[in-house]
Amino acid sequence: MLVQVSEGRWYFPVEDFPYDNAYFNKYIKMADSTNGKAINDFRVYLARKYSIDNSILDVGIGAGTFVKSVDGFGYDVNPAGVDWLVDNGKYVDFYKRKTEFSCVTFFDSLEHIYDMDKALTGFNKTQNIIVSMPILPNGKELTTWKHFRPDEHFHYFTKKAFIEYMKSLDFECIYLSDMETQLGREDILTFVFN
Repeated sequence: MLVQVSEGRWYFPVEDFPYDNAYFNKYIKMADSTNGKAINDFRVYLARKYSIDNSILDVGIGAGTFVKSVDGFGYDVNPAGVDWLVDNGKYVDFYKRKTEFSCVTFFDSLEHIYDMDKALTGFNKTQNIIVSMPILPNGKELTTWKHFRPDEHFHYFTKKAFIEYMKSLDFECIYLSDMETQLGREDILTFVFN
């Protein structure tokens, strides 16, 4: 059952997940598209700009394209993604080593994490967090919205609610962009927090 946590913030208790080889392969196809390459270029630019020493950890790697592009490390729960990371010597246990990286990215992944508070605690002010995620525009109905995915997304936010939520965890929004929407991804915003 969908629960409204606060104004502009909702939670849905996901029970079954589609994370498998087919899910991983879907992201390979998306990454190889013209839009996929442009989105990856934008993400690489941001991560390099906001990483002090080019130490980058990507949480929820999709197909690993971004990790390869920045020569970073990654964490995933999809067994296919974990296998790819291990095979490439790029796997890191995010929950044990997140403070070792000057930039941690959540590209299309933070909304998939059950305990978002736990994922976002333990950082320090020398680290930057980059998040790209679907943001519900004012006036759209959540349950009919393109990004309402009850088999994947635990969390849904409006822009204002997400910034306020991050502020409650002591993160300041230092950059906001709709570039991914401009590149063809409907209602996706990218935030940088410190």
